[in-house]
Amino acid sequence: MANLTPKQIEVLTHLLDGATISRAARKAQVHRSTIYLWLKENPVFTAEFTRQRTLLAEAIADRLQELHIEALDAIEESLCGPESTPAVRLRAAIFLLKGGAAPLDKNRHFSENPELS
Repeated sequence: MANLTPKQIEVLTHLLDGATISRAARKAQVHRSTIYLWLKENPVFTAEFTRQRTLLAEAIADRLQELHIEALDAIEESLCGPESTPAVRLRAAIFLLKGGAAPLDKNRHFSENPELS
């Protein structure tokens, strides 16, 4: 984050932690229009924000994939486990048949999903 001021780094940290621009501005004690100006007219700030957001999105995608696997393991245990009751097995089967655990598309990159970018 070279060439960024301490305030810009602080704002980036808040934004990447999920704060809105208004909230990041309040936390960093800068006016929100300053942040909008940095995003619009400061290529170094904008590039770092974009880079950090991309890294965060990739980390989230990796974690979602890990959780998807864990969720499928849990569903499999509910469906096939020797201690599962018929009612639990039926609910797990219906969930799967309704597409509740649709397989991940290995050819689709996380950033291509507009809901997640």
